[in-house]
Amino acid sequence: MWGICLDVSLCEGKLFQQVIEYKIKEKNTAIIIQPTPNIEIDLKFISTIDNLPKFKYGDLVSSFNIIYKKGGIRKIGWHFKNHTFINITAEYPHF
Repeated sequence: MWGICLDVSLCEGKLFQQVIEYKIKEKNTAIIIQPTPNIEIDLKFISTIDNLPKFKYGDLVSSFNIIYKKGGIRKIGWHFKNHTFINITAEYPHF
């Protein structure tokens, strides 16, 4: 399942308003699978999204203006008003 993390206390706030993949553990709790695995979160702090991201964490992508520069997806944000993925950040290795 995919959703937006609304808990500002997780990972020193680094997951706040970020797209996460999770699985439901119990009635009121879930376990985050991506981007930071094995973190338990209360379901009330997850806003479920219906559409899947085009890219998932770790997917290899290239820069739109420098094709040979490739890196893995590290961060996916969410635009609440437009209901779209934003701020997809990739980490490119230094050569």
